[in-house]
Amino acid sequence: MKRSFKERFLFSLRKMAISIKRNYFVIPLLFVFACTIEFMCGLYIISPAFTRIDQQKMAAVLMFVLTLFVTLASVAYLNYAIVKYGQKRPLKMLIIYYVLALCCLGLAVYLTICNYNQLYEDMVNISKSTPDSAEYLKFVEFVKNETRAHYIMIAQVVLQGLTLIAVTTAPFIQKALKKVSFKKVDSVDEKE
Repeated sequence: MKRSFKERFLFSLRKMAISIKRNYFVIPLLFVFACTIEFMCGLYIISPAFTRIDQQKMAAVLMFVLTLFVTLASVAYLNYAIVKYGQKRPLKMLIIYYVLALCCLGLAVYLTICNYNQLYEDMVNISKSTPDSAEYLKFVEFVKNETRAHYIMIAQVVLQGLTLIAVTTAPFIQKALKKVSFKKVDSVDEKE
């Protein structure tokens, strides 16, 4: 007996709900990957802005450390979240994730403040220079790039905070989802 599109669609939604019920930790994994991808895609804007900071060598090292920690945090949570049903989750991977994510959050806040200070200095330099000079145009270009980098770093801080909240609340949501039960469906084929 062939099923209609609606029945197949509802059955696939049911399967997805059951898989999320068994392993809710995949949902925070999406937050972790979104945070990582946002930072990696914004690196081409962030990097030139941070070469202008007064402590240039320290800012470059901190950007490298932040990039490394963001990547390693996503890998650590991936190892924690993707576990076969019935197996224990590696708790040390979750601890490593929390340490790296908190370091990322702290570094992102610090670099956002450094970028804001450099942006403020460049705004002061714009006000001191004459509007038609080459120096004025150079500072205007710096301000544009630093403003975009500032917004990307603020987004990184917000995403990092949301990700930490999602990962922290995941065990409680998993327990609540295990209490939810589905009514039996009689017309399910054995193959599905």
